[in-house]
Amino acid sequence: MNIDKSLKRVSIAAMALIVILMININYVQGTQATALQKNKLNARQYQDIFARPRGKIYAGGQVLAYSKPVGNGGKNQKYQRWYNNGNVFFPVTGYFASTGLTSGIESAYNGLLGGTDKRESVQSWFDAFVGKKPLGADVYTTIDPKAQALAYQAIGNAAKRRSAVVFIELKTGAIKVAASYPSFDPNTISSDQDGTKANAAFTAQQKLGITRQGDINKAFNETFPPGSSFKSVVAAAMLQNGSTESSPVDTPATATVPGSTHQVASDCSVNGTPPLIESFAQSCNTTYALYGQHNTSAVNDQATKFGFFKPIQIEPGLNSASSFFPAAAGPANVFLGSFGQGETRATPLQMAMVAAAIGNGGTMMKPYLVQNVKAQDGSDLYTANPAPLGQPISSSSASQLQDMMKAVVTRGTAASVLGGQDIAGKTGTAESGTSLRTLWFVGFAPASAPKYAFALMVEGVQGGFGATVAGPPAAAIAAKLIADNK
Repeated sequence: MNIDKSLKRVSIAAMALIVILMININYVQGTQATALQKNKLNARQYQDIFARPRGKIYAGGQVLAYSKPVGNGGKNQKYQRWYNNGNVFFPVTGYFASTGLTSGIESAYNGLLGGTDKRESVQSWFDAFVGKKPLGADVYTTIDPKAQALAYQAIGNAAKRRSAVVFIELKTGAIKVAASYPSFDPNTISSDQDGTKANAAFTAQQKLGITRQGDINKAFNETFPPGSSFKSVVAAAMLQNGSTESSPVDTPATATVPGSTHQVASDCSVNGTPPLIESFAQSCNTTYALYGQHNTSAVNDQATKFGFFKPIQIEPGLNSASSFFPAAAGPANVFLGSFGQGETRATPLQMAMVAAAIGNGGTMMKPYLVQNVKAQDGSDLYTANPAPLGQPISSSSASQLQDMMKAVVTRGTAASVLGGQDIAGKTGTAESGTSLRTLWFVGFAPASAPKYAFALMVEGVQGGFGATVAGPPAAAIAAKLIADNK
């Protein structure tokens, strides 16, 4: 009897251990599988980086990125990541380097592209059970490939140094164009299997210096002085705080920078007390410098509502750089920053979002790059759900700002270049103290029925103005988008 009791106890203990072991295996291989695979201490995720194909990245039916087989095949088949027109679409795809480093959509959707995301867990578990390599899902972006190609060509032709352009669909927040110059060909860092070429390519980029480095996405991840395009933010603050487009505004021919004897010229022909709409159309510096100086909190609050001071999330794990207005940097910096000079900085994405809120009746939609993700069996794993990001201005303020942006083209600083075209915007010419300027055109199109908002920036131009350098390529890209999406 005692022996039987002992055997029962041993049997029960053995069964308990087996159950515990099964629970642990299920926990490790199921619940914790993705976390363990992605853990930075797990070297195996880099050892088999070429052992399986990743999903494709698409834009409008065109394949932007895919994995192609290399070598002799068989059970040890290897795959190389390849990018079609890599320079053109780099700000969208990012890169998948042979060292394991990723950026852009390759980074934000790494798990889905690689077949390790929990949304593919059932199929991935079955594949692993029968010895099959996991199949990555395909990512479909919001990008218009024809407009993207035109944009890259346009800013490349216009650029002396850094340039970028972003177009956003007003009603949804879908990013239709995101181009950057100089750009970077991700094939240079995805083609070897030991990381030698990738490390050499990264080193070569760093040696170029910040002004020529192509592997930084200038559409999202760099900030630039916005020049007079920032007056759209200040004008929004004025309208939100009681002014109308017809209100007279203080516009002296010159104004003194606080704490100095330096004079800033209005650089416009409507000095005195013109209506706000005329000061905006003619881009009078003193109007906005003085308003910002005396109403710093209002301008700072308005910039905050538009999204300044914090990164903008484009996709989970894919954020922009933060834009900045120097509200706390002293009166002189506020004075200069209120017409887009000095320490005010913005990404092209941020300024496109300002224009998008204006064109969309005051509602700012969350920007996004991925429309949907499909598993290899065609099932949907993710579909974008357009959502408002905020209401930075009222519908009344937005309507009046639309009138003001139209006036820039019909009779203001862009009239001689873009007059007669169905586009509206604000020009910007930021000066650096040298002959080199950073030039902008920010707005929406068509002016008569806004559908797309945009910001186009060209840095380091010898002379020139936003209207003449940034205006024409922005109008050409807008026309292409509109024509392709009627």
